[in-house]
Amino acid sequence: MYDSMYLFDGGPCLRSEYITKVGVQEFETLMWISGNTVKYTIPAGVTIEALQYREIGYPAEFTGQFSCNNDFYTTLWQKATRTLYVSMHDDFMDCPDRERGLWWGDVTNQLGKVFYSLDPTAHALIRKDIAVLTGWQHADNTLVSPPSTLWTEELPQQMLAAVGWYGFWNYFWNTNDSATIRAAYPAVKKYLGVWSMGSNGLVTHRDGGWNWGDWGNNIDFNVLDNCWYYLALKAAIPMAAMSGYAGDTAGYRTRMNSISSNFVTSYWKTSGQYFMSSLVTTPDDRANAMAVIAGLAQPQHYAGIRTVLTQQAFASPYMEKYVLEALCKMNSDSLALTRMKDRYAKMVDANYTTLWEVWNGLSEGTINHGWNAPNTVLSQYIAGVSPTAPGWSSYSVLPQMAQLTAINAVVPSIKGNITVNDSLSTSQFIMNLVSPLGTQALVGIPKKRAWQSVTANGRTVWNKGVFVTNITGVSGVAGVSETDADSLYIKFNVDPGTWRFAASLVPAGVLSQSKKESSNSYTVDMRKAGGKISFNPEFAGKVKMVEVYNLSGSLLCSKAIMKNSIDLQKDLGLPVNVYVVKVKTI
Repeated sequence: MYDSMYLFDGGPCLRSEYITKVGVQEFETLMWISGNTVKYTIPAGVTIEALQYREIGYPAEFTGQFSCNNDFYTTLWQKATRTLYVSMHDDFMDCPDRERGLWWGDVTNQLGKVFYSLDPTAHALIRKDIAVLTGWQHADNTLVSPPSTLWTEELPQQMLAAVGWYGFWNYFWNTNDSATIRAAYPAVKKYLGVWSMGSNGLVTHRDGGWNWGDWGNNIDFNVLDNCWYYLALKAAIPMAAMSGYAGDTAGYRTRMNSISSNFVTSYWKTSGQYFMSSLVTTPDDRANAMAVIAGLAQPQHYAGIRTVLTQQAFASPYMEKYVLEALCKMNSDSLALTRMKDRYAKMVDANYTTLWEVWNGLSEGTINHGWNAPNTVLSQYIAGVSPTAPGWSSYSVLPQMAQLTAINAVVPSIKGNITVNDSLSTSQFIMNLVSPLGTQALVGIPKKRAWQSVTANGRTVWNKGVFVTNITGVSGVAGVSETDADSLYIKFNVDPGTWRFAASLVPAGVLSQSKKESSNSYTVDMRKAGGKISFNPEFAGKVKMVEVYNLSGSLLCSKAIMKNSIDLQKDLGLPVNVYVVKVKTI
């Protein structure tokens, strides 16, 4: 019996063989294999009583979730999560059906996926692999991956990714595990010292043992080197401070300042509006994306970079994650989802449960490669759930919905599951949030419509550009006013608990529409936060049907009256809250 990798150029293949004997017998292979199919060669004369399999994998649960009103992205998230899980055993690995190597560029993408897909049990594997990488540091202070006595070649950009913002620091940011960082920092310090600065104020390129930045061509190593090194320095500053090496931070800041002062003048091509070094003749989508990710590109560069990221597609699935994230960081979520669909269409449509090493993975590479990370982008940016302090003590929910109208997500933070359900219609936006204890959430209502009011659990918290104060558990973000309001969101600080935010095109307590249906028939809809309602003069002397709905549109009560006013509490027994009241003559 052998796995499906046997179909790719004759191997590499994991196989096992059992020699039968007379009588009833059973055999279970001691190795684990992986693939989309298992193939058996069974000799004549053998009767199969049963064929079974036993799934094994890392002992973590699939507690993270993502779904939306577009099945493509829901399926892509599920396939990416399955790809992650199958690439986790005693270590993270690039793929389960080839060398099963601890390539730390791959791990950098994988660990980011863990925090949105699997329960915190999986964090232990990240801790282990940080220790493995730093424990195998060479005498010349280089880091190599996969760490072993057989493989001794450094991949410089992968190592910078590992020790930097998206590797070690991302682990700390999601776990608040300072002990692991303190243990790893001496190796990080030594490795960053291997790199030198050139006379142009930028980091000097190093080939290492394998000058690899990604699969594919048109790799702009010079731009990428500076982006990855800048992010590694950025992460090293807080790592040094928490590890008792505060004196190291000045040197890191000096190098960061040097890179930021010289990066644009060295690489920005004003005529073409993109970043590019002399190594390539066509702007590299990876390099331009990483300039955004590192913060070296400024908003005035974004228009040109957006053009590059819509016209160029050199990135393999490994670097595609950063291209998609860069688009989201530039608030181009529609472009991000469009590119994501274009790039992953074949993988989503294919009859495989995992994502491939390269875009044409059915003819080369593997059909399961852990570095695919579109699920991180979908959860962190499209659903908008992201930590803003170590260990999720604070986090933001700032959905970038693009053309989507419904998003559902569960994020398994170390504080507990964060559950978000968003829905958008032509007249209303609803966000249901379950926020665990020990957290503070920053909630953003996307300005997808010209909202006039926002309620939280039925109470008005924002009306016509003004935050309502003294509402327990929720408050408008300090400093936001009519004149300096966020152009993308209406933001609130939110305590732990279960919350339902509703944005409406109708101001609280304001007449939404009034029309004359005939000479003696009138209707009116209004939104009212409790208390007495007085109707317009045209309703006087007529029998009226008053209907009261909650903000979800459910009818709470109705009553026929003759008088031209009604008190929601005294006459109808309703608690103080915000309601939609409909009145019509009968």
